[in-house]
Amino acid sequence: MIVIKNDNGIFDYSKGINIQEKELTPHDIDFFDFDNDGIKDILVLNTNAYNGYSINLYKFTFADFSEITENFFTETTYFGTQEQHTWLKWLHIFDRDNDGDLDIVGDGLFGDIVDSNIFWRNDNGKFNGFVR
Repeated sequence: MIVIKNDNGIFDYSKGINIQEKELTPHDIDFFDFDNDGIKDILVLNTNAYNGYSINLYKFTFADFSEITENFFTETTYFGTQEQHTWLKWLHIFDRDNDGDLDIVGDGLFGDIVDSNIFWRNDNGKFNGFVR
């Protein structure tokens, strides 16, 4: 997965920045200003051969990027059994618990999480846990 800056209407592929994690397949990407600096950060949902998922958060400046997942999340991975093929399709960012801040909700569930309720609750800027 490569992010390429629009520089006055021109996309230069050679200046693209690769944000794909090794051995993981990106399934969803969301943009949100997690650190309130006025620049949207990149939240990527990955799967591991349809047997588990992880989320990664990147601070992005178009000059470079850095993974900042651990600054905002307490838990980011889940792996089921090979027989279950456990994974998510999408992430949605909205105020799930109606407390005035944005949370992250997993959708399109497969495997042993099909009937689960998976979300990361925003507690003062830190996204906590999986709620099942």
